[in-house]
Amino acid sequence: MATTATIILSELQTLPEVTAVATSPYIWPAVVLVDDNTRAVTITAPPVADARVVMPLNSGGFLTVAIPSEVGVISIPIEVATNPHDLVLVVVLWEKSDTPAEAVEAGYVAYLQSLQGAVVANIAGLSGLEGQAAYDAALGNVQATVTSAVEAAIENALTDTQKAEVVAGILVPDGVLDNSFTIFSPMAAAPIALSFSVNTVGYTYEVYGKLTLGSAPSCAVEAAAVSAATAMVDGIEQQLAPLQRELTLKGLSPAERAQILAQIAAKEKNLVPAQARLAAANKALQACLAGA
Repeated sequence: MATTATIILSELQTLPEVTAVATSPYIWPAVVLVDDNTRAVTITAPPVADARVVMPLNSGGFLTVAIPSEVGVISIPIEVATNPHDLVLVVVLWEKSDTPAEAVEAGYVAYLQSLQGAVVANIAGLSGLEGQAAYDAALGNVQATVTSAVEAAIENALTDTQKAEVVAGILVPDGVLDNSFTIFSPMAAAPIALSFSVNTVGYTYEVYGKLTLGSAPSCAVEAAAVSAATAMVDGIEQQLAPLQRELTLKGLSPAERAQILAQIAAKEKNLVPAQARLAAANKALQACLAGA
């Protein structure tokens, strides 16, 4: 019997007692599907064009941001009756800095390719059948292999000038905050809660969502995309409102006014692609509904 497993990642948030250090986070989600009979491994993930979909945050306090559907919704068709499967969701949390887009995309491609190869190479240990020590060693091998491949791909995609700027501290590379994964074995519908910690400072982030099984309702993916895009636009507009009010206050010094204007400009820069994403999501939903 065929079914569809759908990962829906809906929110990224910091915990109430911490202050965010990532103001421009993005994620690399990947779904690893393991056929229990053949041990075949497949990877399903967002396209390369969505390797850096930033979710802008204000620094400080309790923060929640919607995860765009481009990276938050992943569906995989599965034949569950004849071939039982285990499903693993892997998510890497990044902070955007100055890495050129083409280098980010090169790293993302290496991430997906090396993840599949590393899981295949270490499948026996990862199965857990050989004991905890073997599992820990296999997991460490996978993490080391993927990290090395991603770092090499990003570095190789930089020009000599960009590499020199990295060494001089002029170009600050995007940084990995943490990675997390969860295993669904046996595979069943369930909530998702992944934790990420920035070890050097102890700040914690959470990603929330769910795994669903079964045929998706008509246009459900498109509707989810509209909801996520709307939440993103609303969130940025909510961040803009207090800054615009602050700009009207009397007695601001030129430096204070310039600082507020710079913050507004940064938010408005994020708003433009968010609005475009919402418009595209609405268009896709209308097209889906018209054809349903």
